[in-house]
Amino acid sequence: MSARPPFLRRPFLRRPFLRHMAARLRFWQRDEGSTTVEFVILVPVFLSILLAGVEAGVLSARQTMMERGMEQTMRALRLGRLQPVSPETLRESICRDTVIIRNCEASLLVELRRLNPQNIVLPAGNAPCVNRAENTVPAVVLTPGVEHDLVLVRVCLIVDPVFPTSGLGLGLPRDASGGFGLVTSSVYVNEPR
Repeated sequence: MSARPPFLRRPFLRRPFLRHMAARLRFWQRDEGSTTVEFVILVPVFLSILLAGVEAGVLSARQTMMERGMEQTMRALRLGRLQPVSPETLRESICRDTVIIRNCEASLLVELRRLNPQNIVLPAGNAPCVNRAENTVPAVVLTPGVEHDLVLVRVCLIVDPVFPTSGLGLGLPRDASGGFGLVTSSVYVNEPR
């Protein structure tokens, strides 16, 4: 008696069509093309991790440069070196030190608000941002204060993601124009002159 393969011992698999289908269903036992399958499964995962890392690095660099520009400008403001104090001069000064952000002055909004040191009340909500979709700038408070005044500074910069359709770029909250807001805030005291 000849040894039959196990799948031929079953009576229902003796017909040629069913034998052919049973052989087709055992594709996981074959080894041809196995590296292609691994490649197809793993490369998109690694690419999304790579793109998310690049997006996070660029985002971090933009945030750092914006904060540096704001701190340099606020130092000049509190020492009285930045005159006249207007939204345009503040934006120009911050964007001068923010070198890696394109179209900075059109996307940056600065808010200065004098605080009462005896009863500090912080403004509710997020910092106001420029609406690039409608080309509108919200009304902001711009009170740099006088000597010994405590001033809250909030800066919002709208930037576009580097890779908007992958990785971290998909998870970022967006505005109507497709950009997301980088927000920073600080408090300073006007120094006596």
